[in-house]
Amino acid sequence: MKEIRTVIAVATEAEKRLIRQERHAGAEIVVTGVGGTNVVERLKGFDREATRIVNYGYVGSPDLAIGTEVQVGRCSLFHVNCGYDEPVYRIGDSGVVCRTSCDFVLQGRKGEVYDMELAFICALGFREVVSYKTVSDNCSYEEYESTSGTVS
Repeated sequence: MKEIRTVIAVATEAEKRLIRQERHAGAEIVVTGVGGTNVVERLKGFDREATRIVNYGYVGSPDLAIGTEVQVGRCSLFHVNCGYDEPVYRIGDSGVVCRTSCDFVLQGRKGEVYDMELAFICALGFREVVSYKTVSDNCSYEEYESTSGTVS
C-alpha cells in the first residue's frame, strides 16, 4: 500500500497566510496560480491515488462576513449564463457549497461561496480533497483587491 502524501494547494503567495500549519505538519505547499489551467498544469504530475490535497484560498460570498473561514462540503463549476448541470464533488460533511468560476463572480447566491480553483482540483481525481476557504469579499472585485492578503 502506498504512503499517502499531503499537499497543500493555494493559488497565490498571499493565500499561504491562510494555512493552519497545526492541521498539516510537514505537508508540502504548492502555489498553483489563479484559475483552472494553472491548477491542472501545476498538479497534474502528482500521484492521484497517493496524494491528499488540502486547499486553502480566498472566496467571494454575497452574505458571509469578510474573514469568515468555512470548510467546503461540495463544489462544482459555475457558469453565469448557462443552465446546464456540472458534476458535483462531495468533499466533506459541511453544508457549504463552493462554485468555481473561470471569472470573478460579481453576483452570487446566498449561502454559497465562489472561487476559481476548487472544482478543477477535484476534477483531477485525487484520493481525497479537503478545502478551507476564507471570505475575502462580498462579490466585489474592489473589496477583494483591498482585503486579499490582509484577511487571515
